[in-house]
Amino acid sequence: MNDKCAAGTGRFLENMVQRMNINFARFSDLSLAADHPTPISSMCSVFAESEVVSLMTKGIPVGSIARGLNFAIAERVCALVRRIQGEAPFILTGGLSLNAGFTGELENALACRVTIFAEAQLAGAIGAAVIGSRQESIDGPGGL
Repeated sequence: MNDKCAAGTGRFLENMVQRMNINFARFSDLSLAADHPTPISSMCSVFAESEVVSLMTKGIPVGSIARGLNFAIAERVCALVRRIQGEAPFILTGGLSLNAGFTGELENALACRVTIFAEAQLAGAIGAAVIGSRQESIDGPGGL
């Protein structure tokens, strides 16, 4: 997701949600209800956390901040997709697939629908289990 930092995007949003004293469902709902995103200039979790606290102190509505965070991540994903010349169809996996505010911003940024399967948040774990079971059948019980 990110070519400049190893911080996971889901973990980044977990930190922001915690700092905003809301849960993920409320974060997504507030983002969807906001009229416009508040610009978030930093994608570094340390700097963004300070920025979010500052925005909240200034009285910026939490929904607008939530939408700004979703917007910033969607724009970053879209830039990376363009860089690799990615083309539709797109499928979203991982925990962010549960955030309707993010998926809406991502679809806007990509200018197309994004497919999200049931249990999309488990795709990585399911894939690792499949690969692990295939490897075990090749190497035998106990691995290499």
